[in-house]
Amino acid sequence: MVSVLPQLEELKGAALDFVFPRFCVGCGKEGDFICNACQASLPWIESPICPKCGKLQTGLVLCPNCNNWEADIDAICSPFRFEGVIRKTVHEFKYHNLAAIAGQLAHFLGDYLIDNPILYDVIVPVPLHYKRLKERGYNQAALLSIELSRLTGIHVNGISLIRCI
Repeated sequence: MVSVLPQLEELKGAALDFVFPRFCVGCGKEGDFICNACQASLPWIESPICPKCGKLQTGLVLCPNCNNWEADIDAICSPFRFEGVIRKTVHEFKYHNLAAIAGQLAHFLGDYLIDNPILYDVIVPVPLHYKRLKERGYNQAALLSIELSRLTGIHVNGISLIRCI
């Protein structure tokens, strides 16, 4: 028996795109949330970077700040510098209900992790304060984690962290 679920998902996506077309956050062009031209201009962080904090540096060893850092964090990474189109995109995602962009952002993260592998067993989204969650209607970190999990097969654990303040 042939499953029709993938075809239904594709049809649903096409119908939504017809009723609510996607426009590029960077230039306003119809088609995707970040068009190919704007993707080409994204401020990718390129090696060498500090393996602990992810800041640009001259070698692949810990930067001077991380040599004395005693936090129990193995690594912090980001594919982009927080500027330009990516900054605007994150703001739209967090503050202007552009939850649908989580999939495209997860693809960027997934591609980054292929090129810059780090060891991890689980994805843990940081919980929002309940007032922020009520304002936004969703936790952007949780949405991004779910999409990244779909791409990588790594389990999401959304209950390990508890926001205290």
